[in-house]
Amino acid sequence: MKSKPLPLTVDEANERLRSAGLRRTFTRISILQCLAKQTAPVTHAEIAAELLQLGFDASTIFRGLGDLVSAAIVSRLDLGDHTWRFELRTKVVNSHAPYLEHPHIVCTGCGRIICLTEDSLGLQRSQQHELADWQIEEVLLKGRCPQCHTPPP
Repeated sequence: MKSKPLPLTVDEANERLRSAGLRRTFTRISILQCLAKQTAPVTHAEIAAELLQLGFDASTIFRGLGDLVSAAIVSRLDLGDHTWRFELRTKVVNSHAPYLEHPHIVCTGCGRIICLTEDSLGLQRSQQHELADWQIEEVLLKGRCPQCHTPPP
């Protein structure tokens, strides 16, 4: 599971943008800082709700997210509900491959998303080693969280 979010300083955001070859703009820095505070992937609308108070409009935020995804600084997750969700990548990536850093599980009842680790999937060490050279694009588990699960009678 994703650990407690850590704040992203302006200098850290600038370095990520510089490393990816992107201009360092207030919009991109603000989006990165917003994503760094999240514990799970969030929608454009959720990001916009936080950043609109800083004077950004929704289309500027959307374009900024697109730039950050293209530069492999941010991952875009598609749960099959026609709503993209975004999360800040923690690893520095040299390629612009559209992979996700870790698997996710989504509740089909309430939509809650949890970030998982490879260990939480129960992979044995030999299986983890075998998958090390794979470029995994997405692992998505679906189920019902404890609040939405109705135990059998």
